[in-house]
Amino acid sequence: MLQQTYYIVVMGKTSIKWNQELDYYPTEEEIEKFIIEYQGISAKVETRYKYSI
Repeated sequence: MLQQTYYIVVMGKTSIKWNQELDYYPTEEEIEKFIIEYQGISAKVETRYKYSI
C-alpha cells in the first residue's frame, strides 16, 4: 500500500539549510515562514510515496 507524503527542502546559496517530511502540503505562508526561520533563499516541496506493508 502506498502512502503519500510531502518533503520540504529549504535551500541557502550553496547548501540545504533544513528539510523535513510532512503529512500535508504546506501553505504558501508556511513555506515563507520556513524560508525566513531557517535563513534560506528558496524552498522546494516534493510529493513522495512510501510503501508500507
